[in-house]
Amino acid sequence: ERVEDNIDFDYLASLCEGYTGSDLFDLCKKAAYLPIRELLDDERNGKPHREPRPLKQADLEKVISTSKKTKMAAHEYTRLMSRSSSWPTQREGGDYPVQNAINELSKLVVSQILNLQAD
Repeated sequence: ERVEDNIDFDYLASLCEGYTGSDLFDLCKKAAYLPIRELLDDERNGKPHREPRPLKQADLEKVISTSKKTKMAAHEYTRLMSRSSSWPTQREGGDYPVQNAINELSKLVVSQILNLQAD
């Protein structure tokens, strides 16, 4: 990717403290798509074809501000699961309706987080 010369990588690194390697890879991938999306929008609006612009500091800051760290999402999941274990959940016959509902909701939330990170 082409990048602008004035990107402050030290500052960006300070914003990414605690991110995993996978998180950083996803952030870079999302940021790299921003100039491409602009180019596609321009083409859709009838503007002349051009090269994608270089990646800017603002692109990276934008994806960092809208992304969650994997550790943070995992911590939230663990916190919710530990809280739910103290609820009375067993019905007669061994049915666990509350726990089952929480498990399904947790799967949905995790899948949404992963989908957001993939965008």
